[in-house]
Amino acid sequence: MLIGFHGTSYQNAKEILRHGFTEDHFPDWTSDLGRGAYGYIAVPEMPFATPTHIAAEYARLKADMHGYGQADRRASGNPRISVVEFRVDVADEDICDFNNPEQYRTLIGLKRRFEAFIHAERTFTSGAAYRDNEDGILIEYLIRKRLMRDYHLMVMDTYTPLFAKMSNFANGREICVRHIGLISKVDLYRRK
Repeated sequence: MLIGFHGTSYQNAKEILRHGFTEDHFPDWTSDLGRGAYGYIAVPEMPFATPTHIAAEYARLKADMHGYGQADRRASGNPRISVVEFRVDVADEDICDFNNPEQYRTLIGLKRRFEAFIHAERTFTSGAAYRDNEDGILIEYLIRKRLMRDYHLMVMDTYTPLFAKMSNFANGREICVRHIGLISKVDLYRRK
């Protein structure tokens, strides 16, 4: 069992609380680990920031790209951000952990093999041009062609901009729940 934290707009959080995570809300473009519900999980060996803080900052930084409307803005114009806490019940064998050197090397080998496909010309919806991630494109392609197992959950240590624009060092552990039926106990995160 994992506890994940998903940063989003206030309006989206209300919808998630009402209806749960739904596939029809997945964007047409691909994120780092493919299509699914994203979140951050706690990792004791990564003390840089809590998963709730990273989730909130990600949502704040991406507010314009994700098209948060006026209902999600405060009088100051700043976005209203919420963090949704959720539980994922998944067996270890159904997790693809790219922090595992063997799984990482396998993906890198396939990435080299399919480099031309990854860099093919694509059209994007608004905002997606900034986010369509070649790793996610590759993961979706490999699963579709049955060259990679469709794991229930993907995991990888990633960097989310908090104060600096970029870094080569991960500051959080990101998860992508590909099979959203595994998500339960969805609630709005409140500081304890």
